[in-house]
Amino acid sequence: MALIHDIGEAEIGDIIVTDGSQILHNPIDKIRQEKKAIANIFSLVNGQEYIQLFDEYEENKTPETKLVKQLDKLEMGVQALEYEREQDKKLESFFENVRGQITDKYLNEILHEVEGLRRNKSFS
Repeated sequence: MALIHDIGEAEIGDIIVTDGSQILHNPIDKIRQEKKAIANIFSLVNGQEYIQLFDEYEENKTPETKLVKQLDKLEMGVQALEYEREQDKKLESFFENVRGQITDKYLNEILHEVEGLRRNKSFS
């Protein structure tokens, strides 16, 4: 499910959706574009099962989807930490977004560790 969720980005790119503080796309448009890309990619094989996994992920009703969505957000935090280090820029808005969406105890512990790596960093 985690791989299916991201595979549409192979065709449309990684579109970030937030609260309007950055140049972004509408979340509904993003999902529509991703689903179209996934349908296109999986039209090459009998890929209906994969499209159903994408739909399940977007519906966010099962324990599996809730975990995968939280893992996706945690990965965004890890990626933001890497970008902070590479570009010497503070990306607090990414971490604010991640903090609000991770509810799993163990994933929060990992996020806390990731944020601990930021504490001693000064940004230019």
